[in-house]
Amino acid sequence: MAASASARVQRYEVAEATSTTSPRQFQFELYKRRTTVLLPRDLFLDLVCDALALYKYVTPNQRADLMLACRIRERKESVTVLLCGTSGCGKSTLSTLLGSRLGVTTVVSTDSIRHMMRSFVEEKENPLLWASTYHAGECLDPVAVAEEKARRKAKKRSGVSSSSNIDYEKSGALTEKVEGKSIGKKQMAIEGYKAQSEMVIDSLDRLITAWEDRKESVIVEGVHLSLNFVMGLMRKHPSIIPFMIYISNEGKHTERFAVRAKYMTLDPAKNKYVKYISNIRTIQEYLCSRADKYLVPKVNNTNFDRSVASIHATVFSCLRRRANEDRLYDPDTNTVALVNEEYKNQCMANSMSSKGMFKLIQRLGSSRKLMAIINVDGSVSKAWPVESRGDGKCSSDNSTQKSVGNPIYGPLNIGRAESVNLQFGTFGISAWPTDTGCTSQAGNADESWANATEGSSRHVPSSSGSLKKSDGHCKE
Repeated sequence: MAASASARVQRYEVAEATSTTSPRQFQFELYKRRTTVLLPRDLFLDLVCDALALYKYVTPNQRADLMLACRIRERKESVTVLLCGTSGCGKSTLSTLLGSRLGVTTVVSTDSIRHMMRSFVEEKENPLLWASTYHAGECLDPVAVAEEKARRKAKKRSGVSSSSNIDYEKSGALTEKVEGKSIGKKQMAIEGYKAQSEMVIDSLDRLITAWEDRKESVIVEGVHLSLNFVMGLMRKHPSIIPFMIYISNEGKHTERFAVRAKYMTLDPAKNKYVKYISNIRTIQEYLCSRADKYLVPKVNNTNFDRSVASIHATVFSCLRRRANEDRLYDPDTNTVALVNEEYKNQCMANSMSSKGMFKLIQRLGSSRKLMAIINVDGSVSKAWPVESRGDGKCSSDNSTQKSVGNPIYGPLNIGRAESVNLQFGTFGISAWPTDTGCTSQAGNADESWANATEGSSRHVPSSSGSLKKSDGHCKE
């Protein structure tokens, strides 16, 4: 094996020096020759899987997961993660951490798109665009809003859809009555938020189209990602995976705004976010209700580590399903039930394994290995039979055949045990078979990738670029 592998490894050849080649460039070429080798992709994958085995990583279809990650990093396919949510729920922090985890170097905020649009129009011409989303309703005419809502309801009864036609000019009182019905402050806050989001979403649509054409993965976060518009984007862009970020506790939500004000104050007179906290919470309630309607995963962001891990694991599970030709968006029901299902699987796996330890065990009198969750008292909570190669390593690292059995329960007499690691930590247990044999794995989808890439570039570069984050001028 070692002799055949060494025969397939090639040295990096130094380009011939020309009259225009500087000594510094030639020295760099010599350095690359000393430190670079070319090897076939399948050998590279074998080496990485063996290295993971040395660090005690045990995962079903590990090779398929590695090839899926390579396709994203090499821009053979792309993913667009949308983090929706209102102001102060932690979207910006999550997007930065998630970009580092996924190796996605482009993180875009919808605030930056709005700031770019503001440079083309004066505030007097379009006060709605220059307002913050939580008080954009003050720029709308409540009479026009009430008339438009009545018109939409009438057309909805007749089965005809209508587009928004509201006059975006600033008006006076927010409780004027039209046809005996008044528009309250909460409803005006929602209508203003929706109106400004609609203005931003068109530009985002064009950006996502360009990213997909270049096979560039990106994370988009922002308050303007209204879920009504997100569903419209998903009809056109199959790369989108949406998440709804929220804070359930109003007190904790309010405390997050202290860092955005001078002197870290929560005084409404000195902190505009606290002043408009009622509108912000109203918009969050609206977004959560839309998330329930469209089955978008809701992430209660009270713990950044847990939120990032759950989103990371869910994104990868969705990529597995997509590689298996499953559609993330269901056009018949206008929902993303598959994404929600994968997120729930991750949460269930985390709750099941968070109080246990992962170990590779052998029962007394048996040579067969089991990947098990061990309780604090030493008992086995759940175990999976894992086949082993002659060298003692798990064959699930490189084999394309099913080498992990269905879970078993009950008391087991442990003869030998060693600690192991799972990708995504406690969330990684979702990749293992359930009682029905189902997982979120992509099966043998890596076979077609290997065949497609075997004749192409055989050198797998490292693409650990720095994170490019585009923030808006005004933090929403």
